Amino acid sequence: MKNYFVVLTLFLLCLSIPSDAGVNDGQPVNAAITNAAFLNKNQNDTDPFVITLSNSAGTSGTTINNVQKQLNSTSSFLGSSVNQGLSYLPTWATTNRGTSGDSVFTRVEAIDTAFDGSSGHTHDGTTGNGPQLSFSTATTGTVGISRGGTGQTTATAAFNALSPMTTLGDLIYEDSTPSGVRLAGNTTSTRMFLRQTGTGSVSAAPAWDTLLDADLPLTNAHILVGNASNLAADVAMSGDVTITNAGVTAIGSNKVANSQLAQMAAHTFKGNNTGSTANASDLTDTQATAELNAFVGDSGSGGTKGLVPAPASGDAAAGKFLKADGTFAVPSGSSTSTDQSYELSNCGISATISSNTVVLNLKQADGSTDPSTGTSACTVGFRSATATAGGYQTVNFTAANSITVGTTASLGHTSMSGANIYAYLIQDTTSEICVSNSPYLDDGILHSATATPATTGGTLYCTNSHTSRPTRLIGVVQATWSNPNWSSITKVAMVPFRRYDEDTIFAIYNWQGSHTYSGAETMRFDTKEQDNLNAFSTSTFTFTNQIPSFCTAGIDSEFNALDGVTDAYLEVTVCGSSQQCYSARNASNSASSAAGYCVWSRQCSVGDTILATAGGDASYTLDNNGQRTKIWIRCSPYPQ
Repeated sequence: MKNYFVVLTLFLLCLSIPSDAGVNDGQPVNAAITNAAFLNKNQNDTDPFVITLSNSAGTSGTTINNVQKQLNSTSSFLGSSVNQGLSYLPTWATTNRGTSGDSVFTRVEAIDTAFDGSSGHTHDGTTGNGPQLSFSTATTGTVGISRGGTGQTTATAAFNALSPMTTLGDLIYEDSTPSGVRLAGNTTSTRMFLRQTGTGSVSAAPAWDTLLDADLPLTNAHILVGNASNLAADVAMSGDVTITNAGVTAIGSNKVANSQLAQMAAHTFKGNNTGSTANASDLTDTQATAELNAFVGDSGSGGTKGLVPAPASGDAAAGKFLKADGTFAVPSGSSTSTDQSYELSNCGISATISSNTVVLNLKQADGSTDPSTGTSACTVGFRSATATAGGYQTVNFTAANSITVGTTASLGHTSMSGANIYAYLIQDTTSEICVSNSPYLDDGILHSATATPATTGGTLYCTNSHTSRPTRLIGVVQATWSNPNWSSITKVAMVPFRRYDEDTIFAIYNWQGSHTYSGAETMRFDTKEQDNLNAFSTSTFTFTNQIPSFCTAGIDSEFNALDGVTDAYLEVTVCGSSQQCYSARNASNSASSAAGYCVWSRQCSVGDTILATAGGDASYTLDNNGQRTKIWIRCSPYPQ
């Protein structure tokens, strides 16, 4: 392509004729330089703008058409201005290759040189060498290792191409060159770890080695323990066990609890019955008994404590007892019969709170062991099951027996901290333990029982229902009842116990103010001053205690303004019976101050009421003038 431009340029320059020159027909045209041809107008004098050459050389042709037009077209193609002189050179916009005064030939040569296969441009980003190539936009091909690449197309293959590692277990580390070099893996059967020790400022090559004691520093007599971050921590042993730096452990004094010992077989004891020094072993009761001293009776100078002798066959039936001399004998004047109508042998009770309920259990005399057969039975004497018969019977309770007083089962109690639950035994096809809030269910009559404890006072409740059966009161449990829950057991007792004083009610209610009464009205008592069993409610006092009681009620009024009321009186009604009390001065219609006091006693039962009434023939005002009108009530199971 460059040859074409050069030839064309030279050719056209040769044909350039100044506009002011004239050439005559037949005159030579610089034949020594161009062509020994002649310009002969006569060759073609008809076509405008056509010069015909009298030259038959095929390489140039015989006709030139519009020479100036051809020259201008060439200049435009070359990027030069038209109509320029012979020595005109183009102006180059850039000089990435060559200089600003280069001819087309020179510039083309420079460009051609830049594409030489050996010494051409390098794409180093400098002028004339092209921009740097971006591998991020490359889509095909690889760069070899000698060119700074890996010659690979994947990360794993590229890493392997550069890595010095050759064998399983190899590692790479930097040597002092510095270069990445291969550390061969540990091929021995010994567990090894990388070891490396620097100088304090310069590192060193790693090597495989075993751990030494010095590699794991640990405080004297300490141990490594996993901490909350799951890391080994240096800690000192403390608590029940200590350790020395020789690894010797020791248990401190009084550190081992019974619960930390190995479990033992039932009814065995720790001991040594070998007759010589030995480790402790678990001894049976027979082995333990054999180790104890025997009881020696008194023969005049005192005896020796120890195991008593075994009774002979028939001694129990004969009613024999162990005497101080160490023998079994029947006490003089004693009876051998144990079958009594009032018998209550080897019986006890226990009570617990469970989920706001009271669980009452029949136990043996120790209050903790369930009844069983033989001598472990709880034996109870009951009246005859026939109401008209005067005999009695004994019943053995030989298994665990319990009743649950559930939530909401108040047994008739109002909320109080000393609610009594009385324990009864009932004899029937299914004999069992029962409960009531009353201790006055007579053992001498037959009673019926309701299944499942509930809210009615004076009722005998059992797990099962019973009709007209013998019963025995055996104990009492005192707990806190706060509707609907039971809590805080404060007393568990077997008979005999006092039934009366703990059930005596003493209550005082009062009123302070002024009120106009019209005829007879129930007196107002709006404040509770005292009520040890929370047995009543104010104003009208309804007897809620389940124990049949004798009640005495008294009115003590300190009012002082009856003002001439005719036949003014106070009246107290106790369980259906009333008593009016008059003041002499009130009866004489005196207008002076007066006080009233009235007392009445009656026997009460559940549902009876106690109230006070103020009455007279006309309306009148009771004005306490800062004083109080009181009603006091005392109820007890026996007459007062």
